[in-house]
Amino acid sequence: NQVMPAKVRANSPYDFEIHVTNLTGATLQNVLVDGQSFDNLAVNSSDPAATKGANGTQWLLGNLAPCETRVIKVKG
Repeated sequence: NQVMPAKVRANSPYDFEIHVTNLTGATLQNVLVDGQSFDNLAVNSSDPAATKGANGTQWLLGNLAPCETRVIKVKG
């Protein structure tokens, strides 16, 4: 789930969040969020830090417990 501002100024940086939730009753291992849809966005920084993968920007979150949500904070 992406949480973005309703309006942003063109060519100006803005902050947004990506909420990643494990909807299962089991622990998910080695969770990787792939930002393929960010091809036209320059990620300036994020928490946790992003890496560049073969398909674009990626975040390795590790394990997610049942019903756990992690938030990726992005400045782009």
